[in-house]
Amino acid sequence: MQTQPVQRPPQPEKKGLNLGKGTLVIGLILFVAAMFILPQLLDSGDDSNASIRQADDLPAGVPPENVLGADIGPIYSAASVDRNGCAVDHATTFDRSDTIFVVAEDSDVPAGATLFVRLYQGDTPVEDTQEITADQDYSDTCVNFLFEPVEGAAFEPGDYEAELFVNGNPAGSVSFTIR
Repeated sequence: MQTQPVQRPPQPEKKGLNLGKGTLVIGLILFVAAMFILPQLLDSGDDSNASIRQADDLPAGVPPENVLGADIGPIYSAASVDRNGCAVDHATTFDRSDTIFVVAEDSDVPAGATLFVRLYQGDTPVEDTQEITADQDYSDTCVNFLFEPVEGAAFEPGDYEAELFVNGNPAGSVSFTIR
């Protein structure tokens, strides 16, 4: 048995995708431009960072109107608080062995907001309180933190400032003296 060669019809010549260097460069430029432009075009208009920018522009002691959803009331220093955590007597002078309360009164704090207070002596940070997270929405409440002298070591005399931070942003401060 003899086999005859089978003739196949001519196949078209296969051509690969041939992109020149110029085409690749233009494509890369369009891709990078889209990465920067598309997020701006698709922005929902939420300017929640506006309060962050405004908070930095406020003078010390003036709480911003809405630091990431929290509305922090006036901030005071006090020697004690009542059972609701509000300052009993506002004080600006303390003895070296006193416990010092820093209280933000009449505040609205949404669930999930984090707060802490940083104590400064002059421009030097001395101590941060433990950061707390609101477990629910709080309205018209007093938020308090305390600084206590370490056993055997009283506070150094001098001028102090306690600055409240909400979600990592300064929200106001209070100044006092330790004698």
